Amino acid sequence: AREDGAIIYASPAFHDLCGAVLPGDDIREFFGGELYASDVRRFMPGMYKIAIPGAMQSFDFHFDWLHAPEGQRYLIGSHVESASPAPMQNIEQFYAMSQDIMLVTSLAHDILESNLVFKNLYGAQAEKQGLNFVDLFHPEDKPYIRNTIQTRSFDMQRPQTLCMDFEARIVAPDGSQRWVEWRQCQCGDKIYYTGRDVTSIKAQEQALNKREKQLQQAESIGRMGHWHWTLGHESIEWSDELYRMFGVAKTFKPSLASMEQIIHKRDMARVNQAFQRAIIEENDYDMEFRALHPDGDMRYIRCEG
Repeated sequence: AREDGAIIYASPAFHDLCGAVLPGDDIREFFGGELYASDVRRFMPGMYKIAIPGAMQSFDFHFDWLHAPEGQRYLIGSHVESASPAPMQNIEQFYAMSQDIMLVTSLAHDILESNLVFKNLYGAQAEKQGLNFVDLFHPEDKPYIRNTIQTRSFDMQRPQTLCMDFEARIVAPDGSQRWVEWRQCQCGDKIYYTGRDVTSIKAQEQALNKREKQLQQAESIGRMGHWHWTLGHESIEWSDELYRMFGVAKTFKPSLASMEQIIHKRDMARVNQAFQRAIIEENDYDMEFRALHPDGDMRYIRCEG
């Protein structure tokens, strides 16, 4: 069809689909739905589902603009047969490629499909009819899970294709608990889940937090603290005990400049020289200096690094 909508050629297949077509007929008389537009020239190329007047079903058509040498454009449309669904065995093979848990549930969160990772973890229970997604979780985490998925269900402004992430503990049939990082995405009347086992990461985080608390307790008992300064940076990182040793609140921002507020003026030059010597010589240092608390109290600090 030309840019004014006049048909200049129609294939026999188009005649069979739409009936008799004569040159000069307006293409908009044969198509309704997405193709209908007052100005054909503004029609964007792409795949469209077209409702032909008188037909009992809609059809997939791909449209594009053909640019002729004389500068004119012609709208070209072709009927595209709908692709057949992928065989189930291909989906199972795709599921088997992942090391993560993969689930498909109904909108009521009943599990419809699962991959081999989930089946190996839950055994015969994985094949149980009516198994609900919420049933997988630790009793203490179930209220959080229900609230999370219900919030998603009632959030009508949230695009269905936008995924949501959350973490919670699942309980296997043998009673073992696993921390799983989930990603949820709804498509039509189904919800798709992928779950990555992060139990080892959680264990490492807990061990690290435990060591940090033990270090804080040891520093508090020994009245010691530690700090870290990256060369070229202004700010300095302090442990909690240093704030107590210098008598300042956590709102205090340790830096090269702010240290002058809490170190005795007669000791500041010596402290700077010790730092500079350690940087130039790339060597260890130790020194003592006086620290002034905001309330006027003075403390003697020994620093090694």
